Amino acid sequence: MPNLIKAATLFSQLQQKTYFGFVVMTGTVKLIAAVFLSLVLLASGLSLIAMHQLHSERENARVAAQSILTYTEELLGEASDAAKSSLQAQQVICSGSLSREQAFLLNHFPHIQAISFVQGDTIGCSSLTAAQRKIIPQRLFSHIGTTEAPVETLLFDMPTLYYLANIQNNTLLVNISASFINNAFNLDGVQGNMYLQIGGAQVWSDGSIIYASGDNDHFMHLRSATFPVSVAWQYPVAIPLYRFIAENTSILAFALLVSTMCGYLFWRLMGYFTSPFQTLQQAITQRQIHPFYQPFFKGDTGKIAGFEVLARWKHPTYGYVSPDIFIPLAEQHHLIGPLTRLLMQQITADFQKAIHHFPDGLYICINVSAQNCLDPHFEIDISDMMHNLEAKKRHIVVEVTERHPLHVTPQLNEWLATLRRANISVALDDFGTGYSNLAYICALQPEFLKIDKMFVSQIDHNTDTRLVESVIDLAKKMRLKVIAEGVETQAQVDYLRAKNVDFMQGYYFCRPLPAEDFIKRMRLEVSAASSPA
Repeated sequence: MPNLIKAATLFSQLQQKTYFGFVVMTGTVKLIAAVFLSLVLLASGLSLIAMHQLHSERENARVAAQSILTYTEELLGEASDAAKSSLQAQQVICSGSLSREQAFLLNHFPHIQAISFVQGDTIGCSSLTAAQRKIIPQRLFSHIGTTEAPVETLLFDMPTLYYLANIQNNTLLVNISASFINNAFNLDGVQGNMYLQIGGAQVWSDGSIIYASGDNDHFMHLRSATFPVSVAWQYPVAIPLYRFIAENTSILAFALLVSTMCGYLFWRLMGYFTSPFQTLQQAITQRQIHPFYQPFFKGDTGKIAGFEVLARWKHPTYGYVSPDIFIPLAEQHHLIGPLTRLLMQQITADFQKAIHHFPDGLYICINVSAQNCLDPHFEIDISDMMHNLEAKKRHIVVEVTERHPLHVTPQLNEWLATLRRANISVALDDFGTGYSNLAYICALQPEFLKIDKMFVSQIDHNTDTRLVESVIDLAKKMRLKVIAEGVETQAQVDYLRAKNVDFMQGYYFCRPLPAEDFIKRMRLEVSAASSPA
């Protein structure tokens, strides 16, 4: 049903001649448009994938920064707890026992490297004997209760994080090895360029330390609400192409497949929205239009006298298209020449092997337009057809029909003269309708006159037939053979026979037939004629 609706819409637009509203797209343009669409879809898909990945990486970086900050806060929280607990363990720390470090630090605070009691500007006693009597840099005293970056190797030959606290009039110095800080950058999900800002130093993810304070404008910052530390990470603004491809190989392949399929479907879909002119042009090129053959019969004997070649277009989607639709379109867009050439080629292919079974003197009528006289290929095409169909035993008739005014020019006269020199007769089709009138009889000097079915349909016992009688009488007086079209009833047959009409054609006798069926009909006709009565 949807196809029927589409067909009705398309052919209605054709019939109403609204086809200039269609966008004409050649095959090359359609291909370019399809490729362009595929590329746009692919680019859009890749952009969405990249945006999603970039958003994920930004969120992952934020989560990683939060993990590092939480880890660092836990270290400093442990240092704070160690400082508070150290007063109770002061005797253990300062006792000089060899096991005091193991007993206190390792069992209670595994991340603490040392706890020292400060006396003045030196370390009075410490969990590490080597640390006693070391001078404390004066600058550290300004950070009591805060954290200080590893600006000096006060206790060890490696950077150390100090936690300096004043508890109950006791000053304590808690040391955390920088190796534990570096461990923060080895947490799951942590990657990329980031650093810890601790006091006046930046501990970077690659292990380097830069002594600088203040925020880096090119980094995002996440600050601790408990301790004066922050984590800074570089905000991802783009994804390197090599990494994007490596991490999204399957998705990229799928996006390429989908975009290619969409482009192909678009290309196929454009076939349904081309202009009627282009659709007809493609039909001719793709040989969708085929000849059907409708015989006409002698008025007195009822035997087949000849046949008319009728174009039938079988659209692959919409089925058969009426000639009343595509023939005017072909005339308007100068496709009559290619259409006539196609039909003559197919006539030859249909009958070249079977023509010797046809009776001699058979009329073969081909519809032409005045446009054919401007076609330089017409004479060659019809000459080839006549040669292949044994034209000396047949009568070729061209039926001239014109839906537009026929201009009698020297070129038209020469064309008609060429036809007659080739023993081709002329019939004036659809006489009395459109522009087929008495003036054309004088101009074309036809041998045949075809009465249009519009007049034949008026023949009835209760209908005025004077117009039909006038046409028949005119043809007789001008010694023209008359072919009555559209004969459908016995009453019409009886009337036309009574008027001695030469030939009759219509559904009463036979519908237009494809070549195979027509050849069967002709063989039956020949067989019946040769059988004894």
